Amino acid sequence: MILLNFIIEIPGATFLLIYAVVAILLFFGIKKFSTNYYTENYEMPLVNAFSPYHIATLKWGVKGVVQTALYRLWKNNLIEIKTDAKYVKLSKKIFDAKIENEVEQYIYNSIGRNSIIFKSLYTIDFRKKMSEINEGFKQKLSEFHLIPSQEDASKQNLWFYSSLIALLFFGGYKFIAGLERDKPVLFLSIFLIITIIVWFAALKQKAKRPSPLGKLFLKNAVDEFQWMRKPKENKDLFNDESTTYGLALMGVGFFAATDFSGIIDIPLDIDRVTRQSNSIGGTSCGGCSGAFISTGGGCGSSCGSSCSGGSSCSGSSCGGGCGGCGGS
Repeated sequence: MILLNFIIEIPGATFLLIYAVVAILLFFGIKKFSTNYYTENYEMPLVNAFSPYHIATLKWGVKGVVQTALYRLWKNNLIEIKTDAKYVKLSKKIFDAKIENEVEQYIYNSIGRNSIIFKSLYTIDFRKKMSEINEGFKQKLSEFHLIPSQEDASKQNLWFYSSLIALLFFGGYKFIAGLERDKPVLFLSIFLIITIIVWFAALKQKAKRPSPLGKLFLKNAVDEFQWMRKPKENKDLFNDESTTYGLALMGVGFFAATDFSGIIDIPLDIDRVTRQSNSIGGTSCGGCSGAFISTGGGCGSSCGSSCSGGSSCSGSSCGGGCGGCGGS
């Protein structure tokens, strides 16, 4: 009761400052706890413990899986990719091929015997099947904790909800007291709304997004493939396997932006193919197709804040400013 009375008596502007500081400290504390939880409890797996499709799933989601499969089908001379000013068309070069990989076989079968516009593939059944296949890749990623398992998410979300409830109680009690005492509470209400948005956007564990360990894994994977940035000097390292991993990890756009002439050949229309349909499915942490990523989440500044959340709770988003918030 003494604490509650103390909250009521804090001047409005001072309370806003205290609330902002507490929110920022809690935010970064939980972020740090989340990262330490994964890195201290689980070992970092090796990149070659996963297929290119697992890498593509973690980085790009279904879109990356489709890109990788199209490249493999094209590389194995099973399909042809042609483009004109308006459409990208797919056609088979070999009919009735038997392919060991489930993703490649399904996309190959979906093309049919005649040349088709890629967008026409995206029937409800196609999207459903690709999502089902992708769930299998996510299962293995979850086993290695690169995306949160159900147990991981439960532990993390306990801290998430506990901190959010504590903050909302702290601010909400002042808000109610302000209403009862006919004090201005506009700025405090804005702070409370921002708190909810930031907490859910940046802190809540999302089962389909990379975990902190997954983001670090992606960063380490990019470090392993840094040699691709100097293709002329490392041309002996390029082969079908390394190129497929590089494509799954960095996307087609990286190969379009780097001079690989005379070293490897990649149908750059693959990127245009997968951008023709917005219904291709959600990505893990991306949508910035093809950029050479330098961090575990997203591609640079366009995705970094939404994936890492590190910049989502600054003085302007969780605090700062002052104004009426109840109390004298």
